[in-house]
Amino acid sequence: MQKFNILHILRPVKGGMKDHVSSLFKFINSKKFSLKLACPPDGSLISELKLPHIKIFPVDIRGEFAPLVDWKTVGELTRIIQHNRIHIVHAHGIKAGTLGRIAARRAGAPAFIATVHNFINCEKTPSWKKALYIKLERELWRGTDGLVAVSNALAEQLKKYYGSTGSRLVTIYNGIDLERFKCIVDCAEKRRELGLRTTDPVVGVVARLVPEKGVSALLKAAPQILEKFPRVQFLIVGEGPLRKELEAESVKLGLKDKTVFAGFRHDVPKFLPLVNVLVVPSFSEGLSIVTLEGMAARRPIVAFETGGIPELLVHGETGLLVPKGDYYRLGRAVINILEHPMLAEHLGCNARNVVEENFQVEGMVRKTEKLYEDILIEKGFMFESSGIEC
Repeated sequence: MQKFNILHILRPVKGGMKDHVSSLFKFINSKKFSLKLACPPDGSLISELKLPHIKIFPVDIRGEFAPLVDWKTVGELTRIIQHNRIHIVHAHGIKAGTLGRIAARRAGAPAFIATVHNFINCEKTPSWKKALYIKLERELWRGTDGLVAVSNALAEQLKKYYGSTGSRLVTIYNGIDLERFKCIVDCAEKRRELGLRTTDPVVGVVARLVPEKGVSALLKAAPQILEKFPRVQFLIVGEGPLRKELEAESVKLGLKDKTVFAGFRHDVPKFLPLVNVLVVPSFSEGLSIVTLEGMAARRPIVAFETGGIPELLVHGETGLLVPKGDYYRLGRAVINILEHPMLAEHLGCNARNVVEENFQVEGMVRKTEKLYEDILIEKGFMFESSGIEC
């Protein structure tokens, strides 16, 4: 059976985008598709995907625009595409999409796909940068054979920017590997490891410490929660440029002895069971991997109603949604769950059922394979009868 070569291109990244790409590489049908990866040499994804059947090309792809470096990177990507007989170039995110599309054109690659993981119109993005991104994407859209959005909300934004996209725009939800959540956890020991008291409630957030993740909103809601539940502890898992600022804010709000900044951790499924309420205070989300992980771990979740999150959580059934930025109502929702253990159990169990039915990693991978197949048929590399069953 012929294998089709797919080159994934990724900028420096952690979190949901990294997990998405990692899942594709781990669960793809390797008898039909040979996946290759071009990404920065210092990323954790390289060590995670060091498997015999995966070819990785370390390439200097930077998160910010750097014209001289970017042009050199386009040249490297062009050579990789040509020398490895790439059938489909699949880029993730705007920066990788921009460089990847130019390289795919120069190399004469048969097809190009871009996956959009996040919104570009969040409040913290400068207006000039939004305008530049949109202009670049519109110019390069003609060279795109498939555009993937990770949520319907994101797909609607793309339609708004690009106008009529036809069948080239598809929504493929992120998926969770539920095997990772089949673990036995000693919650008391894990709490001690994280510096938490073993018997008091934990309100947690797992996020990159950047403005759009809204961690400050939880800190602002914390005093209100402590008035009702003075023994509550706050666990903040993640790293980012705002860490020192958020630590200073916690001290200013009198939360120093109530808050643990745990840094970045790889063992999310092992510490989620000790979290009594998981908070997702993001101001902008394509489709939140952390929310899916919390649902898989049967955690009651409180989240801002933004982006693709309402496609995961139904208010009162699988989580509690509050208006974006309203930290007072965020705090009230957390208190509501802490006051009502039966509500917490109801939300968590329902959330787990939704993940099992609609957001498993196998479904995400099969839909991506189907997209590859459709494009390869369109380009004449595959016949209809050899299609992949979904």
